[in-house]
Amino acid sequence: MKINHYFFFCIHLLSMVALFSIVSIPAKADGLFYGESENMGDEASISSSKREEELFKAPLSISIVNAEQLSNAGVTTLAEAMKLVPGLVVRELTNGQYEVHIRGFDNIIDDSGLAGLTNTKTLIMIDNRLVFDYFNGGLFWETLPIGVEDIERIEVVRGAASALYGTNAMNGVIHFITKRPSAEQGAKVSIVAGNKDTRIAHVSLEKNISGHAVRLSGLSEKRERYESDYFSFASREYEDPDDIVFQSAQNEGIDSDNAKEIQSLMLTLNNEQTEYFTYDISYFHEDSEVQKVFINSRDIPFTTSLSSTDAINAKVNYGNLSTRLSHHWGQQDTNGVTGLKYDVAVSQATIEYQYRLPQWIIRPGINVNHITYDGDFIGGEHSLIEKNYLLRSEYFPSNQWRIIAALSYDDYNAPRDDHFSYQLMTTYQPRFDLLFRAGVQAANSSANMAAQYIDLEFTFPSVPNQPDQQVNVMGDKEGELSAVNSIELGTRYQFDSNQLFDVELFYSELKDIARQTNKGTVLVDNTYITTLELETLPSVAQQAGMTIDWRLELQAWNISAYLTWQKTNVIDQVETTALPFVTSNEPHKVTPEVYGGVTVDWRLASNINFNMQSYYLGAHEITIQQPRGHYQADGALNTNLTLNYRYNKNISGYAAIKNLSTSNESQSFYSDRLEPLYLLGIKLMFSKD
Repeated sequence: MKINHYFFFCIHLLSMVALFSIVSIPAKADGLFYGESENMGDEASISSSKREEELFKAPLSISIVNAEQLSNAGVTTLAEAMKLVPGLVVRELTNGQYEVHIRGFDNIIDDSGLAGLTNTKTLIMIDNRLVFDYFNGGLFWETLPIGVEDIERIEVVRGAASALYGTNAMNGVIHFITKRPSAEQGAKVSIVAGNKDTRIAHVSLEKNISGHAVRLSGLSEKRERYESDYFSFASREYEDPDDIVFQSAQNEGIDSDNAKEIQSLMLTLNNEQTEYFTYDISYFHEDSEVQKVFINSRDIPFTTSLSSTDAINAKVNYGNLSTRLSHHWGQQDTNGVTGLKYDVAVSQATIEYQYRLPQWIIRPGINVNHITYDGDFIGGEHSLIEKNYLLRSEYFPSNQWRIIAALSYDDYNAPRDDHFSYQLMTTYQPRFDLLFRAGVQAANSSANMAAQYIDLEFTFPSVPNQPDQQVNVMGDKEGELSAVNSIELGTRYQFDSNQLFDVELFYSELKDIARQTNKGTVLVDNTYITTLELETLPSVAQQAGMTIDWRLELQAWNISAYLTWQKTNVIDQVETTALPFVTSNEPHKVTPEVYGGVTVDWRLASNINFNMQSYYLGAHEITIQQPRGHYQADGALNTNLTLNYRYNKNISGYAAIKNLSTSNESQSFYSDRLEPLYLLGIKLMFSKD
């Protein structure tokens, strides 16, 4: 009999809630795997308002995952860590590679190909430095120059936040905050090995030099795919790569087994011992060679993508004045297709001042981003200049009330239209253990090279006795930028120091969605030439839903359960790529309606910890235009089990089993069928003491 996986997950979640809600809650004990805060909501957040405040009082829908939680769950990649966060859609493509979406609002246009795989409409930062990729308006996770062992905590803001951080924070913000050099001098080594040739090594060194703290870390990661075959639309089956006709010569002779191979380096220098004046300087480097899903007109192979980039990020705080300068440069071949190689250089500058009055906090700021890409796909070298003028005000009419108003004016050299983002929110805390929050927000996407400047020619293999086929893809420098308007309602209730309940209701409306549109085909010199040009669609996407997050900490248990239910609808969904548009109002099935997870930490002994992390992704449909096809992904519950053991303060290890799933089928775009992953890890610490 076929199991209803959604029903199973809900029963699984609700049974634990019922069980532990009736258990008497003793005072939380000190231990190896648990923090020391008296209240769960006391954990500090900076991403919700750009100043440190208690998570419980944050006005936005926000979650935090700290280093301890990452270690307990045996997380091996930053994208995998997103399964621990409420309100995120996470799909695994192959060993160690994922796509991540806040509320799944990226996959709006059914036939948009891989636009949804690069986290469009989500702003991602490392220590306040934007790592948003201006190539096509998203993020390629494998190019992040840090690993899990570099993370102090991850802060995720759900909902539009462009008025706080600038453009592209349409769905929210994922902020990776790295470990700072500390007084605990010494070296740390982490080694993980498993099947599918999975090898991960991380080394870090910390040292204090004349009042300045230095941290140096390096990461090496190698993985094979879960399988060697590729899905072919021609046969509707997984086939040996030797039997597939690749559209790009670049893909011939690739190592079909390789999933990812990454090396990265991070160097940090700071003086956080000084309270009034602080500085923080970081250098990053990454080299990566990965395979990722890429859609073309015949097949969906994994294609080889190369990246080699460097970055410098410098922050200086002087009293209430904050400044930051960063520069990112390198070479990338991000989509693995001939003609999409490019050099990239991104310079960022930010200055903000926090002005305090008895009942007011006012924070003006300016962001300036200068982005230069040089590649054949845009016809040479082009630059984007992005200026964000930010003003945020917090007013405290009483000890219970807080009113927040924020405005951002965005100026681009292309497109030149003015863009405004705003945020109006309020919180009300009638008691120390209860908080209500409400807000309205508006945000817009950022310009990007592929949308504004792309100028690319594809020639497809000739068919005997038939004209050649050529496709010209063109951008639109004057096109509209996507915009979203949203409403958020929420409440937090802390039953006691050990139990927290958080509910958020949200509604969003997305408009000015753009897509490459077929402008027609002409026959020139025995060649059919088709022109694709970016066109703003009449479609409007609407999404409404609810996320519930429940957390409980007992003497030997640390439990969290989170579930999102949502409905996504597209008015005037475009069904064809050619003009005139043919639209429909059929139910939108691409974004799943239900997803969530359960994480359980169980301290069996003072030095032994067991972790179970289950993630449920509801049923959804993938539809692509070229070639026209549908893929129904059934709901699946995926479980990871991790056992941590600490021999002493310097030696610890763990064993993990990942991908114990109710379905091992491909989760997205006919990517790999999942297989169990078995890992063993050891961590060594060599302190100065």
